[in-house]
Amino acid sequence: MPEVDSRRDLPLREWTDEDLARLVGDSGDKAAWSELAERYRDRLRSFFRRLPVDQADIDDLVQEVLLKLGALCRSFDPGYKFAPWLFTDARNRAVDWRRKGQRRAAAPLTSEHVDFHSTQERAFAQIDWDDVVARVEAELEDDRERDVLQELIHGATTREIAERLSLSQSTASRIAGKLRHRLEELWSGGRT
Repeated sequence: MPEVDSRRDLPLREWTDEDLARLVGDSGDKAAWSELAERYRDRLRSFFRRLPVDQADIDDLVQEVLLKLGALCRSFDPGYKFAPWLFTDARNRAVDWRRKGQRRAAAPLTSEHVDFHSTQERAFAQIDWDDVVARVEAELEDDRERDVLQELIHGATTREIAERLSLSQSTASRIAGKLRHRLEELWSGGRT
């Protein structure tokens, strides 16, 4: 990994997508994962809007792709460009989602979006993740937002959240998006 090692002195925002993917795939680096997630979140959302999927499922599809990014990056071939490779995976997920008629629950929001190499690293990450969730919950002044947060961390889709909490789809999507963003922001902790 000589190219990645030579970039260690640069801020992650200056790394190429391909080098970030290699770092995430090789070591499960949370800061590199966060940088890729930030770069691609809106692009994935826009991409899914152009596909024949239920618009209410877009945030869940974006979440699924981003949560699986660590595992995906382990199979990334640096001989290819990252973006087409990621969007091919995203398209395949959307096709599977639609084919199966799924409104399946996205993976619960946990620290598991990064693949760790040891049980000890995973245990420390879970403690960190629990702290992040507690910090977000403490910031919330609205009981409705607290309820949405609890649904999110247990893997509910935005459609399920809307139904369970008697919210409009757009309100559930807006609140869930805001909470996902805040969780990811605190989880990355500005690590660059």
